[in-house]
Amino acid sequence: MREDEFRGPPDNVPAIPLSEKKYTGRCRLFLGNLPNEMTEDDFKDFFTPHGEFTEVFVNPSKGFGFIRMDTRSNAEKAKAAIDGINHKGRTLRCRFATHGAALKVLHLSPHVTNEKLEEAFSMFGELERAVVIVDDRGKSTGEGIVEFARKSGFNAAMKRINEGVFLLGANPKPIVVEPFEPKDDNDGLQDRFTSKSNEYMKEREQPPRFCPQGSFEFEIGNKWKELYQNFRKQEENLKRQFDEAALKLEFEMESAAMDHQAQMLRQDLMRKQEELRMLEEQQQMEMQRRLEQRRQMEDQQRRQEDDIRLRGPGQQGMYQKERNMNMGNERGMDAPPMQPPPAPPANLGIEQERRNMGRGQRMNDMSDAGMMGNGQQAMAPSFQERSGGMPPSLLGAGSLMGMPTMRLPPAGRLGNGGGGGGGGPTPPGPA
Repeated sequence: MREDEFRGPPDNVPAIPLSEKKYTGRCRLFLGNLPNEMTEDDFKDFFTPHGEFTEVFVNPSKGFGFIRMDTRSNAEKAKAAIDGINHKGRTLRCRFATHGAALKVLHLSPHVTNEKLEEAFSMFGELERAVVIVDDRGKSTGEGIVEFARKSGFNAAMKRINEGVFLLGANPKPIVVEPFEPKDDNDGLQDRFTSKSNEYMKEREQPPRFCPQGSFEFEIGNKWKELYQNFRKQEENLKRQFDEAALKLEFEMESAAMDHQAQMLRQDLMRKQEELRMLEEQQQMEMQRRLEQRRQMEDQQRRQEDDIRLRGPGQQGMYQKERNMNMGNERGMDAPPMQPPPAPPANLGIEQERRNMGRGQRMNDMSDAGMMGNGQQAMAPSFQERSGGMPPSLLGAGSLMGMPTMRLPPAGRLGNGGGGGGGGPTPPGPA
């Protein structure tokens, strides 16, 4: 059987109901000195006027029987009515039967109540009664009585508690149990139920009296009194030693409990420090991972920019589109999509061609102006003459294709008047 099966619930003890339980062990009666011809029906006739009953057992050969009444009050009434009556020449003796499943609990804490005691022992089996014994001032004597409904619960409690350490609260002071032997302090011993033996008759020869001093009885009586006093002193010394040892053990127990609590706190602190260290290491590793990832992304973007720069301007648009996609991924999947780039104007190519044509004309004019020096005034040839008859559209097209603009010398500067000869320039005529 596991230890968890003998663990009680938390300390939320309900109050014991005031209603009396029926047919308990405290309602069981013993009837003795029965005649041999006693039958079960005759036995029942004694108790029928006093209430309901059950579990009737009669043994005429041995002269006794048992019966269980419904309530304790009815059992007391039946006992008072039947005890001492004369039946067929025999004086009947009625007593409460010994409870065969009752325990006596020792070393109870002063804070243990009836409810707490019932809660503690109910885990072993069904209970009929659980009570803490108190003195005339209502203070706990440290002892209690527990009565089980069945013998199995009694045996389980005896075995488990005496073999283990059973605590009723936070105080690590275990309890001890032993079979309960009730003592009849109500009826006592009466002459009518006493056997008139020889010892009885000899004892009754002398009446109660005080012994005269110096007599033989006085001397023997003083020796008995000394023995009583020695026993009482030893008992008091033993009790004092026990109390001192118990007090010392309580101090040691408190010190050990504080040390244990401090040790548990230290272990808990060390565990939390280790958890904090591991958390810091994880954060550091995560930060390094993010920095490394960011560095790799920057290196990748830098390499892409270098590759596009080497390939030419045609890859700028694709790179910008890919970079925008990467930036969108960094912002997250929930970010709104980026706006597409604006479309180029419809006449972008025509305007570029015109600008290139104008740039080529200005460069040719500046070249011709540089050749005129020393105050000479020369008439600038026309565009058709400078270009050798090439139309402007071809010159503009060459500029658009990225080729340098062709510059042709003026017609007057060609050898042999433009006849295609390879001579030098024509000397000027006479003034």
